[in-house]
Amino acid sequence: MKGVLFLLFLFLSQGLYAQSECDTLKAIHSSYVYLKHNSKYGVQFNSFIVYEEGSKLEDTPQGDFVMYPYPTMFLKNMDVLSRLLKENIKPYLKPEYADSKKFFRFDLYFDEQGKILELYFTYQQDLIIPVVAIENLDRGIKEHCYIAINGSKVIFEGANYHRYILCYSLKDILNDNIPEEDLNVRLWW
Repeated sequence: MKGVLFLLFLFLSQGLYAQSECDTLKAIHSSYVYLKHNSKYGVQFNSFIVYEEGSKLEDTPQGDFVMYPYPTMFLKNMDVLSRLLKENIKPYLKPEYADSKKFFRFDLYFDEQGKILELYFTYQQDLIIPVVAIENLDRGIKEHCYIAINGSKVIFEGANYHRYILCYSLKDILNDNIPEEDLNVRLWW
């Protein structure tokens, strides 16, 4: 019984956020930084930007690179991403999100091989998601999803990384309206 109570306390404490502008919470394998909305990021008001501690691409200059020609790129294994959202985000959505215009955003940073190097998540502060669920989502995407690149890779010369932004409305996640087909990817600067 004591063990069950301890695990329950641990789980609940990991889902709570500190009142500071930036906090770091420990998950099972990694720690994650919770940064409260800052106008520098141009994202929705009263939101968190969450990323694995030690991530550095957000503040790393992208580098000078040729913008054309674009290769054909797809985010692969969307069925895995859909499953990860259903398992790690949907359980924490409230019924009132069914009519909400709020969203869950991913910033995926990837290299010229299409490997996802880092992820930054953005979502409203009133959405309480345990850090363990964020870690499961982060690790699952990095391990199973990638950007398939066909064609010229000239745009990658001189670039430290490329970024793709993906947003899902909380309404779509709640209603299981998440596409499972590979998504055509456009670069984001």
